[in-house]
Amino acid sequence: MISATDSLNNSGVVIFSAEIVSRTKLQAIRIVQNGTVLAYESSKIPEQQDSITYVYKSLIPLKAGQNIFYIEAKNAFGTGISDRRTIICRPEPIINWISPAVASSVDSSGMLKLKAEIITSFDLLSSGINLNGTPLSEQKEGITRTGNDRYILENDIPLKEGENSIILSAGNARGIGYSQKRTISYEKALIAETKTNLPEAVKTEITQTLPIETEKVPETKIEIKEPAVQPAVLPEVPVANNEKPAEAPERPAIKTDAPVLAWLSPSRESTDINTSSARIRLSVKSSERPQSLLVYVNGVASEDINLLQRPGHRVNTQSRNPSV
Repeated sequence: MISATDSLNNSGVVIFSAEIVSRTKLQAIRIVQNGTVLAYESSKIPEQQDSITYVYKSLIPLKAGQNIFYIEAKNAFGTGISDRRTIICRPEPIINWISPAVASSVDSSGMLKLKAEIITSFDLLSSGINLNGTPLSEQKEGITRTGNDRYILENDIPLKEGENSIILSAGNARGIGYSQKRTISYEKALIAETKTNLPEAVKTEITQTLPIETEKVPETKIEIKEPAVQPAVLPEVPVANNEKPAEAPERPAIKTDAPVLAWLSPSRESTDINTSSARIRLSVKSSERPQSLLVYVNGVASEDINLLQRPGHRVNTQSRNPSV
């Protein structure tokens, strides 16, 4: 059994640990990496913990990209083979977007506040921002070290009208890593705020400010009143003297909207991490007060989370990820 699970590694080495159970004396072992037997590792003798249990530990260098490991052990009755373990080695920095969180978005301010996390096991040597195919000056400010291998990059980027594409880069002693592309459309057009799921006979007042460069225009207030709902009038149906008048058909119940869930973190469908746990965040919008929340990890539901709290309350839950 190999203790290292499938994971991401950017340090370039892995601590390899295996436990071998054999009721007869262990004769030989072989460590296989990407189909090649590691001769210098196979010559080592495992440590015997008791009469049937052996433990093998070693520090093995990784190759850039995919590394597939398994171990073979032989005794007088035959050879046993372990399950395979895959480790992706990325010695260059890993860049994860925080804001903007989605691949494509729209901005009306003309100034983008970008934020990203940089993960590197080696010291960060450089960072850069590529806007619309043009590298901006090297980013020496706006970088904060938050841990031994983690940095936060924050910066304000002016946008041109239309579509803007941004790619981040970061370098260490092993190479340069790049982020996924973010596309931001800068539109100066007025974006009106709309409200839905309003109850009947609600009067809504919307204040709109129209930005005009040549002259100032006073704020315009638009009052919107929704028309009152008139009850349906059913035609009278003549009935015989001995018959009871037919009852009016019941109106179908008005269906309420189901809750709308939006991911905040992680922001992408697939995210590389090098830890055994991950914190998830999401927003829940509902016309009715939500009652409960279930989180599914690899098809298994978590315990029911009670959401009968004040509106706007946020619930954070941390999920352990055994396979990334």
